[in-house]
Amino acid sequence: MSENEKNLDNQMEATEEESIVATSETEEVLELVKAKPSPEVMILEHSRAETIKSMVVGMKNIKFNPPKDVSKEEVVAVLASYKTIEVFAPVKEIIGEKDTYLYHSQFMSDTYAHTASMLADKNIIHTIAQTVRYECKTYPRPTRVSALQIYPYFFTEDEILGAVARMQSMEGYHDIHLVAASNGKNCIYSSDILSEKYARALAETLEVEAYAYQ
Repeated sequence: MSENEKNLDNQMEATEEESIVATSETEEVLELVKAKPSPEVMILEHSRAETIKSMVVGMKNIKFNPPKDVSKEEVVAVLASYKTIEVFAPVKEIIGEKDTYLYHSQFMSDTYAHTASMLADKNIIHTIAQTVRYECKTYPRPTRVSALQIYPYFFTEDEILGAVARMQSMEGYHDIHLVAASNGKNCIYSSDILSEKYARALAETLEVEAYAYQ
């Protein structure tokens, strides 16, 4: 073999080696791109997705039912320190009766998060009482029974009336009462905030007069 042929062979071998190295580096980059997100990112995404569906995330629940590809141990570790993790800055927590709940504040207001946490606790009496007190104090107005039958509550009329009846003999709920408009439609008010006379007048406005002008 001539000297030129040997040089050509050497050059071809070097080119093949460079090609192999380049291919290997490309594959490594692709593997990194395809690598699964960190547990922090996956838990954050789970919180965001649930919040968009108008739901809060119970910390106990997510520990026992972690998101796909996240272990229970990883969930526990992230939740123990999430307040110090930068990507979790938009995530807030609210303490309910049965759990501490997380929600993404860019997609849910603090007021709605409070309602969502009560619904997650599945305590109809507490939910109705707190909703009624909030509306009596904030607007002020009694809460229409019909409003508790639609989103986000979806309680039946029998469930609502039964809950209010039980409150009359329960400690801490003696202020919650029914008041009816002239058309028979029921509202609920807190006697700690509104008088019965004022609540009845407001119920008449809500259930009768408001429809008279439609």
